[in-house]
Amino acid sequence: MITINTSITVYTLLTKYPELKHTMIELGFTKLTQKGVLETMGRFMTLKNGAKLQKIPLEKIQEAFNKKGYLIVEENNE
Repeated sequence: MITINTSITVYTLLTKYPELKHTMIELGFTKLTQKGVLETMGRFMTLKNGAKLQKIPLEKIQEAFNKKGYLIVEENNE
């Protein structure tokens, strides 16, 4: 299982694991369908902050990512 920290930026996450983009869009990260959003907002928006902004429970993201073989972890200092 691949471990992903919630402090990773969306840009870094999807650059490293592009197969997760469709999953994220299905979860409610619909702005990722807009041209240029990943390259602009995605460079500074962390997975955790993006989830909070889109009102997507982190547990829902964890569940969806787990099904794809990814483990979401949070740092204690976040």
